[in-house]
Amino acid sequence: MESGPLFAQYAMTYRFGNDAAYRLDIKVVSGYPFVILDERIEGLTVQDSVRMELTWADFAPVYRYPLQWDRTFDSRFPWYRIDEPVYTNYCREDPAWTGRGTLENVAERMLFRLTPFGGNSVREQVPLISFWEEKGDELGIFVCDHERWDDGQYGIWQQGPDLSVGFRYRDKQLGFLYPLVSGTRSTAIALYGVDEGERACEMFDRALDAIGGSMTGKNTAYRYATLLHSQYALLNLDRVKNWQLEYPKEGARGKIPFQRPLPKSSPEEFLKEVKRSCMAYYMMGLNGYPGVHSIEHRNFYGRLTQGYLDNYQLLDNTQRRQVEALLLLAGYVNMTEAMNAIRTCLAGTANMAADGWSVTGVLSALFPEHEMARTWADFFAKSLEIYGIFYTRPDVPRYESFGGRWVESLGIYNWAYFKPTVAANLALWSTRGENRFPGLQMARRGRWMTDMLTAPVRVRTSADSTERLQRVYTAHGAHSGGRFVEQYSYVYQLARFLENYDPMQAEHLYWGRDMGRAPEGKPNDSCWDDVFAACSETSNNGTDPHLKSVKYTGHGIILRAGVGTPEELSIHLDQVDKGPNYRWGNQGSGHSGGLYFYAGGKIYCGHENEAAGDHTQNDTDGVTNFGVMKDGTFRTVGYNELTAPLYDLDIAQYAEVRSSEKDGYSWPEYLSRSILLVGTDYFLIYDQTGTNWRAYHRFSWFVHKKDQLPRIFFFGAPARRDHWYTAQTENSRGFYRDNYGSLLTLVTHKEGVKPLGGRLQKPSLLASEEVYEHRSDRRGIEYEGICEIATPRSRDIIFRNGRGLHCQEPNYAFEGEAGLIRRMNSGEIQMALFRGSKIAYGPLAMELEAQGDCAVAMTFRNPSSATGRYKSYGAATLRIRGLKGGRLHIDGVPATLSGQEIDLPVGEHVIEYTREEAVPMPSLVASAEYTPRGAELVIGKAPSAREVVIELSDDGGKQWREVGRCDGNTFALKHLRPGKYHVRAVSLNGGKRADSAPEYPLYVDERKPHAPEGVRLRLGERSATLSWGTVPGVRRYVLYRQNPGSGRFRVVYEGEATTFTDRNLSGVRPCDRYPSDRPLEADRSAFYRYCVVAVNGRGTSERSAVVDTDPASWANWYPATELRFKRRSAFWMEPYVPMDEESAPYYPD
Repeated sequence: MESGPLFAQYAMTYRFGNDAAYRLDIKVVSGYPFVILDERIEGLTVQDSVRMELTWADFAPVYRYPLQWDRTFDSRFPWYRIDEPVYTNYCREDPAWTGRGTLENVAERMLFRLTPFGGNSVREQVPLISFWEEKGDELGIFVCDHERWDDGQYGIWQQGPDLSVGFRYRDKQLGFLYPLVSGTRSTAIALYGVDEGERACEMFDRALDAIGGSMTGKNTAYRYATLLHSQYALLNLDRVKNWQLEYPKEGARGKIPFQRPLPKSSPEEFLKEVKRSCMAYYMMGLNGYPGVHSIEHRNFYGRLTQGYLDNYQLLDNTQRRQVEALLLLAGYVNMTEAMNAIRTCLAGTANMAADGWSVTGVLSALFPEHEMARTWADFFAKSLEIYGIFYTRPDVPRYESFGGRWVESLGIYNWAYFKPTVAANLALWSTRGENRFPGLQMARRGRWMTDMLTAPVRVRTSADSTERLQRVYTAHGAHSGGRFVEQYSYVYQLARFLENYDPMQAEHLYWGRDMGRAPEGKPNDSCWDDVFAACSETSNNGTDPHLKSVKYTGHGIILRAGVGTPEELSIHLDQVDKGPNYRWGNQGSGHSGGLYFYAGGKIYCGHENEAAGDHTQNDTDGVTNFGVMKDGTFRTVGYNELTAPLYDLDIAQYAEVRSSEKDGYSWPEYLSRSILLVGTDYFLIYDQTGTNWRAYHRFSWFVHKKDQLPRIFFFGAPARRDHWYTAQTENSRGFYRDNYGSLLTLVTHKEGVKPLGGRLQKPSLLASEEVYEHRSDRRGIEYEGICEIATPRSRDIIFRNGRGLHCQEPNYAFEGEAGLIRRMNSGEIQMALFRGSKIAYGPLAMELEAQGDCAVAMTFRNPSSATGRYKSYGAATLRIRGLKGGRLHIDGVPATLSGQEIDLPVGEHVIEYTREEAVPMPSLVASAEYTPRGAELVIGKAPSAREVVIELSDDGGKQWREVGRCDGNTFALKHLRPGKYHVRAVSLNGGKRADSAPEYPLYVDERKPHAPEGVRLRLGERSATLSWGTVPGVRRYVLYRQNPGSGRFRVVYEGEATTFTDRNLSGVRPCDRYPSDRPLEADRSAFYRYCVVAVNGRGTSERSAVVDTDPASWANWYPATELRFKRRSAFWMEPYVPMDEESAPYYPD
């Protein structure tokens, strides 16, 4: 192709059937000790089994070395011998960094493979590797152009293995194995003398030692290929020659309003700190060791940003230029694919990657006149958006599970992601007024963080001087502390960032709390909470979200009862699923099946700090769970989707997690774990085993040593006395009960709740606890799963048996697997049928025929009055006996009976039988448009409501007063004093009033509306789709467009919607495959430009941020892949898990 004094380049093309082709370009550059191989493969798949092999003759390597394995270094054994196999451990963590354990067979394929990016640092997936003789030659191979290596699959965490270059050593010959699979790849192969390479390394060691920092020649190991990779691939001259590493002394600096001074130090000491920071070691390597990992930029937010603002004017010109050069260098480096992959795959883990790429947001604020300032800010914002798309679990309507669960657990790493990203956003927000956080996935994540809160418990957090009643998070995940996780300041700050994108979610995040503190704060570091407080109020108490029982994709189920009352409790049943996960627990498939219980202001489950985190242990060790013996260990329910229904029928609730039949982790020995919650009094756990012979199991319950066990009663066959165990760790204590078969267990926090119809036996090991075996008076298999329970307010009969019950007693009857009868002291009879066809007590009966899952519950007050709720997933018919003199209503509307039968509409509905008017369904305030001293309310009026009462509260919803009534869909609030209010619409039907009405927040002031935030643009062929957030008190938005070459913005859309597609745009095309890393041109007149304003009765907002149709910009870029959550991350495929354990690519539509 080309040949001259500087370089020669050759091309070879191979063509296969079905239009498949392989092109190999070989480039030789004068003076370079390596050749460059650039490949393009089209039309070939893994199944085609095509590869190129390079076999090295007359070369007898003794050693091999990639990079240090996951940040480890042993100076005694720095190199691997080529013929000695590497052993890796069985990894229980998810991601399974080392797979299921490997004993390397170098003759077939070495463990190490060449790939451009290793998720969460490198282990066996390395960007370079060397092989060398004892004395003689050394052969190195490294990734040459990291952005050129692209398998087209956009892997999550790292690229998949398909294009990885493999190695083998067979019959004294070294082989390189290049699989030919569609994509592009760039490698360099270097050959030089061992002595030459080691002399170069010794010279570099001296340069390392001169820095005087943490990395020296003595505490690291590397080969000459490492230096070649850094110099010619990572930071080659073509890449860095245009980097602008100077900033004019007179240039503006972003004055981030830090409030707390750093410990006093001299400018010279600050200079030394910067010159010894990670930024001084970029030439050692990126995302590997030796070298710099993203996590090492944490001091950028910890001290260096504030330190720079404190010292830049005190440094002399040379010192200032040195400091600024290193800081600016960090901005360029952290945009590279080698450090923070985003163009060809998405780097993981999220929180550690964010430590690196958030640097760009801070630098954009610090150096607003730098030519890269806008590009850095856009890169930061795009990283937030892309990470949100691929690391946030989605809504899955088929499972009725909400999305929003972050890849990292609430133990600490969810918050660790916020630490750098919030700092960067605060830097931009406080200096330029730019809020880059708002987006759909961030709002969903906020919803998840709201719904995961526990019932109130009396604890002391890092922000408290004494214990107080407050909501916290469960201790699930790494570094959780084992008892609870507090609501850190990032919850409040996220609320503020979402105010003008999803204002109602912001209100729910604010709800009932003060700001709190950031986690893991260091006294000598910058306080970004103070920066936030300098820019925003910190005392908004939000709006009550009225927490409900709910399922969350990839997390589990939360059951709630008595919310907002002294009776409130919450039960958290975990079930993690396959897909990108990080630090959710090394045991029990991310603690699946694990339980947390909060009631009466107390915590009833807990464990040691890392028991549901980083401690690699057996599934039931030290936690509250259940496991069945399989393959020599007790296994919990394991990974699976939330496929079972969740029923919240007021008087009782039912939730279930199931084991996976597909991968058989614990199935069929263990089928499911379910919870039947009865009012606010107690719940029953049913662990169903599935084998025909004895399935040996272990039940475990643990608490933190500060807390007490709840009252626990075991039904069925008692465990042997020698099958009970107690255990404790430094901070936790609990017990194990071993037995066999399915197990029904009663748990309560209340005195006076106890089983009847038998005697209670307390295990001797738990003499000081209220843990009992219940020995029933009844004998016979037909009574297994039928138990009577007394509470201070009722006498109850519980039916729970996975094999089914067919019970016909003089006073009651039941057919099915799960149900209950409550005889209340008030005279009411409550009945619930969760899995069954018939339940009866005396003359009252409910019979159900359903095509699919269906559950129903009723409270019978007298023969003419009953209320209830049902949920049906298919056609169903309900027959109710024992009622007369009234009429049946569904959702407050009269229903047609056929005899005593009614066909139930699909879905969740309220049933009422009454001779009076029915209680109407709740109405709501759907939206509001602010007016001077008031608001125009839009009412979502329930069909069963004759009229709606509008009520107002000025004390956060504690007290309400009527301000008017309406029978339509609008209502005008007027003459309000400035302040915050809540308004609600209460349904009326004659003399009946709806049981509930959600409140809606109103802010009364004279301010114009805020501009919409979260404005985004998606490019298509001759089209642009705009989207933006919702602004409080606004129901009308105006979108403006400026045409190329025009000076005026003209209206192209006006209305309530927050999205609009503009079509027939000349010259507009989809975004480039890769965005440009060059500075954005100041003149944007060549593109269509857009902005949006919000309009209400108080005026028109300022213009939003302006976006344009530049196809090369980071702001408009999206990867060339389907923009939906990918479950099959790079660590949920071979070689990390066997093929039969791989996760599905996506959740079902």
